[in-house]
Amino acid sequence: MNDTNFSDLDGLDLSAAERSNCERLPPLCFAFVACHPAGQRIVGIRRGHTGYFHTDLDHKELSKEHALDIVAAYNLKLEVTPEQKEAMLSGSMFGWGGNGANPATYAVRH
Repeated sequence: MNDTNFSDLDGLDLSAAERSNCERLPPLCFAFVACHPAGQRIVGIRRGHTGYFHTDLDHKELSKEHALDIVAAYNLKLEVTPEQKEAMLSGSMFGWGGNGANPATYAVRH
């Protein structure tokens, strides 16, 4: 996703490194967090924000495979790459300034 509007970052207290990583990421993505109980495994992540939020996309009877398909479909619609999703999950949990929040870290090298 080539989002050049970074107004969502303006109110956040980000270092130069954190902002640089965030500018490589979409404003929003979805992820599957396996350690959460069924019904709470699909989360939303906002770039630059600590943590993630639960969605109503998961329910207790939903299989893991179906939940992963939902995450993939929503991210596809938002034009979020798998590398961006991984970077956003890492950034939301471990900070936006490190290599984990840079999508290039997850690029497949041949």
